[in-house]
Amino acid sequence: MIMQQMSKALGSVRDAAARAASTVSGAVRGSGGRGKGGESTASPEAGAAGRSGAVEKATDLQPEDIRRQGPVSGRRVGWFLAHVVWGTEVIGAQHVPATGAVILAANHTGVIDGPVLVGASPRPSHVIIKKEMFKGLLGKGLHHWGQIPVDRRSGRSALKAALALLEEGRVVGIFPEGSRGTGSVAKAQAGIAFLAVHSGAPVVPVAILGTRPTGKSVGHVPKPRTRLHVVFGEPFQAAEVGAGSGRVALQTAMETIQARMSAHVDAAAGLTGVGLPDEIAPESVEEADGANRAPGAAGEGKAAGHEIRVGRRMAAPPEAVWAVLTDLEGAADTMRTITKVQVLTPGEYGVGTKWRETRTMWGKEATEELEVTVSEPPHLTVVEAKPGKTHYTTSFTVRPAGTGSQVDIRFGAWTADPTVARRAVWKTFGAIGARATKKIFAEELDDIAKAAQERAGSE
Repeated sequence: MIMQQMSKALGSVRDAAARAASTVSGAVRGSGGRGKGGESTASPEAGAAGRSGAVEKATDLQPEDIRRQGPVSGRRVGWFLAHVVWGTEVIGAQHVPATGAVILAANHTGVIDGPVLVGASPRPSHVIIKKEMFKGLLGKGLHHWGQIPVDRRSGRSALKAALALLEEGRVVGIFPEGSRGTGSVAKAQAGIAFLAVHSGAPVVPVAILGTRPTGKSVGHVPKPRTRLHVVFGEPFQAAEVGAGSGRVALQTAMETIQARMSAHVDAAAGLTGVGLPDEIAPESVEEADGANRAPGAAGEGKAAGHEIRVGRRMAAPPEAVWAVLTDLEGAADTMRTITKVQVLTPGEYGVGTKWRETRTMWGKEATEELEVTVSEPPHLTVVEAKPGKTHYTTSFTVRPAGTGSQVDIRFGAWTADPTVARRAVWKTFGAIGARATKKIFAEELDDIAKAAQERAGSE
């Protein structure tokens, strides 16, 4: 079965609006060349003391401004918040290497994710945090605890500081999504790829769950003793040895990190029984943090888009559901909106499988080329499409549920470096498109359930 990449989900209304507004110019993009990290030659603590006001000027940040011993006391504060103020269960802490450079890559749904990550980590860590938090008493505390301020307009200085810390064998935390949202990691920015490629440090995926329930804003603070979960995954190398550090290497690393993190978050949700918050309205999507834009890398700038999640119980085992999901040849017979499928890479379904899919929706026919980027039978598959500047990602997660299965679809549509006109279109019509897409996904889950149940009954 095909993984839907609803490239026409907003319909002709959005496209017409985009064309009408296309005369509005001005790409929203950061600037600057490629930065290079290096080890600090000055005394870190002395440098930080001598530049007490520099921490709030994130664009002027120097590696020596970050207090090296700060995370030791910062971890104590984080531990108190995570385990005393809230009730945090930590799973998989043994996956964090005991020594050497490590990048902690966490999903991001709520305002307390930062301190919870610091408190759950088995090692003191420097976390990249937006510079707006470095004000007043809190700002002094963050500086004292060795955290890294980032300017949203350009993350070059923050990345240089983080790279220097990694080269010293320290732990750096980052939220690759760039801003608070559903936490599904349907997209990842380039900053973490820059750090992974240039430092060679292993990446440990981290799923933070429970910090923001559905219906709450991204600024929500949970009540005391709220049950939270932090799940550390196995470390992995985002870049192959000898792959270089150019744009291709960065793009490959970014895609690897996004896929591994997305799969880890889904697995953690299944393990803990705590799901992610549902869709976040397009107008609520925050601008991505500057640290998630690699210096000089493609995609340096803002993003606009939406994410949705739809789920359904099915009276069929995961193996039967998986057989339907991966039956590309039979997709047109199974799904009500699919009229044709052309498989481009014959063979078993797996990473790298490509096909063209033609759908008819709202009286219009559209064809898109899709590619499998994650395949973990019979529980998870992710398919992506990149027509133009918009990146579509759809994941299907299949979990055992009694004698049947729980099937969840997560769909994300994001436009990198949108023009002012495109951002306006997303804000105006995005919610309408998201609701329409969610309805179609719900109908397609019904189609999948019917086919899977028939298949299970015939076996």
